Formats: sequence, C-alpha cells, structure tokens
Amino acid sequence: MASIGYPGDCLRFFFFRVGDYGPKRRILAVIPDRIDFLSVKPEDFPELDFDALRNYTEALEALGFSFALDYTIKTDVSLGRGFARLFTHAAHLCFVEINQLFPMDERRIPMRCSFGSLLEDNWDLSTGDREPEFVSYIWRHPRMLWSRHPRASPAELLAKHLERRQQMIDGLHIALLTDLSLEAYFGKIRKGNAERKAVLESKSMTIIFTEMNEFRRAPKYEWLGDFAEIVRNQDSR
Repeated sequence: MASIGYPGDCLRFFFFRVGDYGPKRRILAVIPDRIDFLSVKPEDFPELDFDALRNYTEALEALGFSFALDYTIKTDVSLGRGFARLFTHAAHLCFVEINQLFPMDERRIPMRCSFGSLLEDNWDLSTGDREPEFVSYIWRHPRMLWSRHPRASPAELLAKHLERRQQMIDGLHIALLTDLSLEAYFGKIRKGNAERKAVLESKSMTIIFTEMNEFRRAPKYEWLGDFAEIVRNQDSR
C-alpha cells in the first residue's frame, strides 16, 4: 500500500550507505516497528516542492478526489522527514497520496503520487508514478500488488489502477473494501509494513543480495504476486 515513503526510500539509502555486505539485523533495524501519523501543514516543510504539490492537487481534484489530510510520520527509528497529502474518492472508493521525502543525507527526492485500493482477504493494490526501487521488490508480498509508471499523468494512473483493480475483483472473486477512513488507511500501512518486514526477515542475505542484483540489472515496474498466474491464464485465452 502506498505510504509516505519512509520505510522504502530510507531502506534504499541505507543500502547505498553501507554497501552490499552486512548482517541482516542491520537491514531490519532501519524498518520501523512503530509508525505514528501526525497532522501537519505544508508550510512546516520549507524544502517542499510547492509547485508540484499545487499541480498534483489540482489534477486530483479535477478527477473528483477530496482532500483528507496533510500528514507526516514519526517512527521508532531515525529516517529523515517527509510530507504526504491524502485524498479519497467517494465513487471510485480508493485513496491517492502525494508525497515527498527529505532524507537525512539531504538528497532531494521528487514529489510523486500513488493510488491505492484495499480489498478483501488482505489484498491491496498500489499504482504510482515514482521510479521503481529495489526495496519494493526484495520485500514484495504475495497479496500486495503494485505497478510503477514514471511518466504517467494522474488521470492515466487512475485508469490503470481501476483497470487492474477490476481484474483482481473478477479474477479473485473478492470485493472492494469501502472504508475510506483515516483509520482504515493508516491501519493498512502499519499492517503492511509489519508483514513486509517479516518477508525480509524470512530471507537469507544471499537471497536478498541476489534479488537486489537482479533488480539492478532489470528494474521491475510491476509486481502481481499470487495474482500473476490468473493474469497469465487470462492473457493466454
């Protein structure tokens, strides 16, 4: 599920900082166990890309999305600062988040957006315009699907998201969850973070670094998890 980006981005920067070697406990240590969500104002972040925030906001409001909250997160590990703006859509029953991260090494990360939907049986779908990152691949979860489309507009992202979501509903015979509350969204982020951390914990360092190198050679722009076989069967018909 899309989130403010701290766990994924900061794990990526951690790898770049320590190199390709080190005990797994050092990797797990930068993934938070506790995440608190705090209401903020854009003015609290002078480094924020205000032009991009305005452009994304106008585009999403034109698509019928309604503002829900500007927020940041506080965790039990030091991961830098970040800003997120969350929207919901009453008809499409999905979320979209604009976010920008400000890591401790002062590297500038561009603002991007990601659409998210929650479905039955712990399935979820995320569709965004950020470049794919290897951490999303090495801690991938079989029921947390995602795709990345770096040059797509918000309207194009929404269309891709709704198309894939309908395929999931039809192929898996599951229903869309209709709760668009902050509690539902933040609860899913917390649960997803814990489950992805467990995925990493279950892997050996050999597997982790093998997958990192696979991703570096050929970045993955989509992860379909356990749904992939259903898609293959549909495509072969």
